[in-house]
Amino acid sequence: MVDVKKLLSQLERSEKSRCDTESRFDEAVRTLADVKEANERHSSIRDKLQSEVKDLRKRLRATEDEHKKTLNEANRYFNALQDVYSRVSPHVQRSSKDKSSSSSSSSSTSSSSSSSTAATATSEVKEEKEEATVNGKVKAETD
Repeated sequence: MVDVKKLLSQLERSEKSRCDTESRFDEAVRTLADVKEANERHSSIRDKLQSEVKDLRKRLRATEDEHKKTLNEANRYFNALQDVYSRVSPHVQRSSKDKSSSSSSSSSTSSSSSSSTAATATSEVKEEKEEATVNGKVKAETD
């Protein structure tokens, strides 16, 4: 004979096991959906960040190139100033010596040297203005 009670208890255990399995499966499906959604969000964020990194690298290269150009221009101005200084400094030193010697000279020599001193002073003022202008540009460009 077939034991109906035993079969019914096995059927109940099987049914309970199937329900538990289905509930775990549903939970796994929900977890999988959540993970997929998170994956899509992270992929989107990753793509945005990668494009931002690419743009920032381009900007950095452009800024570095501009910086190099500015440094080259500043060096060029500095070299020009050094050249002007090296050419002018002997004349300025000579005019300083002329000033001290002209004060001990006669009045006729004094008048001719005073006109050359005035011309030298005028040229010195012009050079100082030019140097200040160039230094201001170089300083502004480096800032």
